[in-house]
Amino acid sequence: MDTPALFEWSWHHFNPLGKSRNYLPILEILGEHEGQSVNSARESVGLEAEALELGVGLGKRDGEPYPDLFRDRIDVWRFTGALIEPGLVDEEIRLTALGRTLLEDPSRFEELMLRQALRLSFPRGARARTVAAVDKASGGLEEALEQGPGVNVVRAWSLVSGHLRIHGSDGSLTGEETARYLSGSTSLDEIDERTKALLIDRAGGDSGIADVTSYKKRQGRELELWLRECGALGTADSARCALDPEDREFSFKDASSDEMLRWNQWWGALP
Repeated sequence: MDTPALFEWSWHHFNPLGKSRNYLPILEILGEHEGQSVNSARESVGLEAEALELGVGLGKRDGEPYPDLFRDRIDVWRFTGALIEPGLVDEEIRLTALGRTLLEDPSRFEELMLRQALRLSFPRGARARTVAAVDKASGGLEEALEQGPGVNVVRAWSLVSGHLRIHGSDGSLTGEETARYLSGSTSLDEIDERTKALLIDRAGGDSGIADVTSYKKRQGRELELWLRECGALGTADSARCALDPEDREFSFKDASSDEMLRWNQWWGALP
């Protein structure tokens, strides 16, 4: 487990797939194959997804007969909390309670995606792709929590915007800037210093913080697109989704397997 990665604002969202007109039809296909093994359902899911003719990238590669969602696009549904990590449920396709709610009442898509966007925090709990990896992931989380509790993304973003305005700068923040200056924050206490570094950079000086790769910048842009698409940044739309502190924030009490399970249940990633 790469401990610093737990604090990085990585987001494999593939923004066009996050729109309800693309997201929900494929979630419905996954729901129809629920309980099947990934390997046995892979081809059927790919062909059915391609037949939707959504006009967005579904992971089909040159020379292949159908897109492979499980290889290239499954993170969209897993990272938003609608699908369980297959390796934790016998390599089967299983929807979460959130995923089933979306299928039962598609009209709640905007509300529930906003809810997830407002709750997004790092560290997000150590990711374990299989049951055998849970103990190792718990160790990584323990190391991370020794560095700090992490941050809620929207709260950190808002704090930086406020600091920028106080210093007479444009309060807007790009995804690329967050990838460099906010990703990896171990505590909200760091935000003031990170904002000062950002201001130095905007003024053409040496911020002392190394630039990030184009890959990380793309992830920052995708995270920004998702948060804005959900209405979590810079709009009054978040008032539509009132979250009490217990629902808005998650604080790890320790790095036990039980605590990882509690986080995953809170986010929607496990049954």
